[in-house]
Amino acid sequence: MSTEAHTPEATPAPVPGSAPASAPRTRGRFVALAAAFVLSALAVGGGTGALILANRTTSTPAKPVAQKPYLAPAFGVRPDGSHFGPLDELLLPVPATDAPGADETSLGNFTVLTPSQYSTAFLEEYRFLDAGKRGDLQNRLGLSALQGYAVAGYADGDNGLAIRVTLMQETPAHRDSAAAALRTLTGLTSGYRTGPNVSGYPHAHCYFPPNPFGSSSSLDRLRCEDVEGDLLITMQVDGVSPIAESAATDFFRQQLTRLATPAAQV
Repeated sequence: MSTEAHTPEATPAPVPGSAPASAPRTRGRFVALAAAFVLSALAVGGGTGALILANRTTSTPAKPVAQKPYLAPAFGVRPDGSHFGPLDELLLPVPATDAPGADETSLGNFTVLTPSQYSTAFLEEYRFLDAGKRGDLQNRLGLSALQGYAVAGYADGDNGLAIRVTLMQETPAHRDSAAAALRTLTGLTSGYRTGPNVSGYPHAHCYFPPNPFGSSSSLDRLRCEDVEGDLLITMQVDGVSPIAESAATDFFRQQLTRLATPAAQV
């Protein structure tokens, strides 16, 4: 058997001016840093309503939320405007690309509140309204007669969003109050910056309330509200400005779709 000398193949010379394939992309680095910035530990500062931004790597990771398996039709909104199924089951489960959010209110996550808890939560949730407007909304909702209030938090790391969803359930006798409250809210917030539309849900109302972080902050807040049956659904989104509106409204659309089809809207 003959042997031949093996000549190593020449390594192609680098193309002048080209960057190595492993060089990080500036845009990707910015999004990653922005996501880490806004999704760091979120906490309410003593009565100021401002969130304290801390290093995410030093915060305690949120505990995974065990989602209960379900089979339709275990829950949903009926054509007559009522709903069936546990209130916490009506909350959108944490999407595969997201994570459970921080428990900002210390009320838990995917939690149905007691009457005293949701009364306190309501005042906190609508603290951006002055006392008179908040009282008007409270009267429309008949807060003392609410049948249930559920809350859940989500963290969208890809888009740097901290999301909180609440469901307020009216009693059968006050079912129309939720729709009246939404109309009231639309009027009370008409002077705020207009937010995006929610595809398939023309009654949904999105807006930017007064920035709780201050006009010079790099953070901003978006709120969206809608009604399905006897439920007033609210989504609050905090994120690096400008907020990823498309991602935020798509999340809200998923939550509304879980409750009912657009045709079933009030």
